[in-house]
Amino acid sequence: MTEAVSQRQLAREYGVSRRLITFIVNPESEERNKELLRENKAKGLYKYDRKKHTENIRNHRRYKQRLFQEGKIILKDG
Repeated sequence: MTEAVSQRQLAREYGVSRRLITFIVNPESEERNKELLRENKAKGLYKYDRKKHTENIRNHRRYKQRLFQEGKIILKDG
């Protein structure tokens, strides 16, 4: 089935990520990904820093506001 239809096309059709399609077609890939994630978490990677995240969001909002004020972006309704 996947030979005739691309993973990206399937993902668009079902409204999911291409990565999910890859994991469904190749479960070994999903297991390998989960194992790598466990290893990286054990090493202390992926540690959530609330203050850093807050500052990043604040900076991004200021950046978007500046673009809006300069007329480089237009807000959409909805």
